[in-house]
Amino acid sequence: MSGPLLDGKTAVITGGSSGNGRSIAEAYAAEGADIVVADIQEAPREGGTPTHELVIDEYDVDATYVECNVTNLDDLEAAVDAADEFGGIDDGKQRGYLPPRDVRRHRRRRLRPDDGHQRQGSLLWRAVRCPQNG
Repeated sequence: MSGPLLDGKTAVITGGSSGNGRSIAEAYAAEGADIVVADIQEAPREGGTPTHELVIDEYDVDATYVECNVTNLDDLEAAVDAADEFGGIDDGKQRGYLPPRDVRRHRRRRLRPDDGHQRQGSLLWRAVRCPQNG
């Protein structure tokens, strides 16, 4: 059997400090992925060790934390830039996201202040990850 499924890969996990995002970060790290935790706060809401420190200690992968508000394009670009330190982004997972068909339908829509932060974050994330489709 070969090594871990994600060995040598890098994942950016938005909302990765707590809850489901933390669980996703741990699952990816368990499979060998290097992790960029992109969240508005470093400390987990539930308390304990910050996610990036946990995955370094528990899974022997590279990891870092980037302060990131998913409604801010500059923050998302900083998260992707942080992944470059590990060889570039291979996967990006969000705690909440629009399914691909919804992204396609809304991708040309202007973002408005009254849009929910998940929708804004999803559209901005798509713009950062796939600028040719924006």
